[in-house]
Amino acid sequence: IFGLFLFDISKRNNPNIPKLYNTFEDVSYRYLLTDYFEGQNLEQYIESQKGNIEEKIIIHILKELLKILIFLHDECHVMHRNIKPNSIIIDKNNNIKLLGFHFAAYIKNKKRILVSNNSFKGQIKYIAPEILFGIQIGSYDTKCDIFSLGYTIYYLMNKELPTETKVMNAYFIRDNKPLKQKNNYSPWLVKFVELLFTNDKTKRPTASEALKIFENNLINNQNI
Repeated sequence: IFGLFLFDISKRNNPNIPKLYNTFEDVSYRYLLTDYFEGQNLEQYIESQKGNIEEKIIIHILKELLKILIFLHDECHVMHRNIKPNSIIIDKNNNIKLLGFHFAAYIKNKKRILVSNNSFKGQIKYIAPEILFGIQIGSYDTKCDIFSLGYTIYYLMNKELPTETKVMNAYFIRDNKPLKQKNNYSPWLVKFVELLFTNDKTKRPTASEALKIFENNLINNQNI
């Protein structure tokens, strides 16, 4: 299934997503021949930074990831379901690449409704609450990627997540922490990132809506 997604997406030649050239398998494994992207994943990138990541870099990464999600959601009709720091590559020129498509799923009729199944997919710490807690099971949509993007960018800004997710008595528990903005990022950027990981998915923007809000904020804050 993973190979089918990448073959389909590869036809569109997006430079921010690895192109799949071939697949083959033996008795134990399936192998995929894809592009190789040099660079670090964002987890490694954060660890390599001695101080805070500059706001202009945060803005660049966020904008590029929104563009990639618009491509996936609106052009390919695919949701990624695995947005997290180690699924994202940044190279020495700050080019952004998205990997980790093994949880991807097609969406239906441009309505962003999950087609493949209602299964639990994603990295627990970054997964949207409507999936994690089974809220409206079977109807989660592309906005799950927006939530995970918000958590990823928050992690870049603060080197920690706004919640702690754990399992207790066979149930997932997510404890909220006070939102920290110790790094003096612009208030508009902080507010925008918080919008992305709003628990109520009806209040979360789509990728296209988020990019419009983001670009309007940039225009209104050109002193950055």
